[in-house]
Amino acid sequence: MLQHALANFGTDRGGNIPIIFAFILVVVVGVVGFAVDYGDEVMMMSRLQTAADAAAIDAVTNAKNYIASQSSQSASVMDSAKAQAESSAAKYFSANQLGAATGGGSPHVTLQFNGSRISAIVSYRMNRSSIFGGLLSPRSVALSVSSLAESGLPPYINVYLLVDTSGSMALGASANDQNFLIANNNCAFACHDGNPVHGYPDAYAYALGSGLTLRYTAVNNGILALLNEIDTIDPGHQFVSTAVYDFNNTLNVDSALTNNTSSARSNLPAAPATSGTTAGATHFNEMIGQVVSDIGHGGDGSSPANAIKLLIIATDGAEDPGRYWVSNIPARAAVAPFDMSFCGPMQFDGVLVGIIHTPYLPMTWDWGYNATLGQPSQIGGPATRADDIAPVLQACAGTRYVLADNTAAIVSGFTTIFKSMESTRLTQ
Repeated sequence: MLQHALANFGTDRGGNIPIIFAFILVVVVGVVGFAVDYGDEVMMMSRLQTAADAAAIDAVTNAKNYIASQSSQSASVMDSAKAQAESSAAKYFSANQLGAATGGGSPHVTLQFNGSRISAIVSYRMNRSSIFGGLLSPRSVALSVSSLAESGLPPYINVYLLVDTSGSMALGASANDQNFLIANNNCAFACHDGNPVHGYPDAYAYALGSGLTLRYTAVNNGILALLNEIDTIDPGHQFVSTAVYDFNNTLNVDSALTNNTSSARSNLPAAPATSGTTAGATHFNEMIGQVVSDIGHGGDGSSPANAIKLLIIATDGAEDPGRYWVSNIPARAAVAPFDMSFCGPMQFDGVLVGIIHTPYLPMTWDWGYNATLGQPSQIGGPATRADDIAPVLQACAGTRYVLADNTAAIVSGFTTIFKSMESTRLTQ
């Protein structure tokens, strides 16, 4: 009987399925465990990377704000900025990693200054024990993230605004504004000449009383928007200074170079010059040399004496000797695009140039326009003298050329050009 029982046990296959299932179950649990662990690690890495990115940006922002508040870039200020920024970034990382780095220690933060650049590197490394995959064998995974943010140190900047206040700046700021004046005054110009219009002292007063926006008012609103932007980025009024000039027959200094934006707001360009035979002219070519001399050489922004310098010109770009060309026919040829030959040497001296161009819209119904800017190109262009203006201005300003044929474009033009100098970016 014993021999028979042993023979039956050796040939019995009834327990195969449970045994095979047990082996397969162990493998399935292991695979699922590894998958769960991997998904958890990806989520943790995403949280850690986001926190590192935010901390790097916090470091450079903190350092810039501290340096600005001290109004200095001395060695002691830079050392304090470094210590404060590195401490702030570490805390910022801990507050933004959403529990991913629990028990993993603090990040490594390094702030560096390189000339006019500031950079922050935030790195973090931790070992994470697997949760499910460790059921088969103990397993530890190293998680590592790194982020680099860069920005420019607060530079010293001098902004020079040169505003056209000739009679043509009393044109409507947009086609709709001009069409209203044409329909109600038979002229697109809101002339500031003392001749009564519809119960108002002159067409200029009539336009303002009718709620129209003229080039002049749009330009002044643009200057105010720029000053607001400067207040935002330089609340201590230490790094950005502004000067305001206007020109018609003469060059006028409305506000000498100052970092007091309130003073600049109180000294905006006056209303367009009185229109007349010689008044209200545009003598840009005659006076731009004085502006160039006042501005001098541009610098790298490392100190007030070595400030970055930016000239922003707001104009229609047409030289006009005065309305005496009405009777002096040869003088009409002088109504032409500005002479921009100053631009190349000025930029060679390190000065940036931006231009807000308030273009002449075609006024073929106006005999004066037809006799001057409506005449064929003087430089071999395919169209009129008015069409010659934009290429001449754009050749000077390049990417800082703003075509502003409506109120919104005029108002935003100053800030757009100024912001072209700003740069803060996450690099890695």
